[in-house]
Amino acid sequence: MKKLWICTGLIALILGLSACGTKTGESAASASPGTQDAANAQKVTIVASNWKFDKAEYRVKKGQPVSLTLKNEQGVHGLEVEKLNVKLDNKTKTKVFTPDKAGRYNIVCTIPCGTDHLKMKAVLVVEE
Repeated sequence: MKKLWICTGLIALILGLSACGTKTGESAASASPGTQDAANAQKVTIVASNWKFDKAEYRVKKGQPVSLTLKNEQGVHGLEVEKLNVKLDNKTKTKVFTPDKAGRYNIVCTIPCGTDHLKMKAVLVVEE
């Protein structure tokens, strides 16, 4: 019975590890190494301080690469650009992506940073 449990555990471990390396479909707004020219990307830096971003709105052009950088000036913050698969934090401070649809996308802080954390919002406007 012990051998059966050990074999079952090993099989589960192998299956779990093999799933970690599986690449699934990629969002049209996400970056793939080598597919976008980061040197020619629109550069946007979002500066975060306690309970606010430095601007209420950031503007970029649709179909052009964007290099988005998070700079924590005060406190510890992360951010997510909702519906564009863009998340930045202390480990990933910059991401290059290409927005494929014009519109307004909410930017929110993803790290609970204190009493006014929920007020920490901005908008990324993707223009035609």
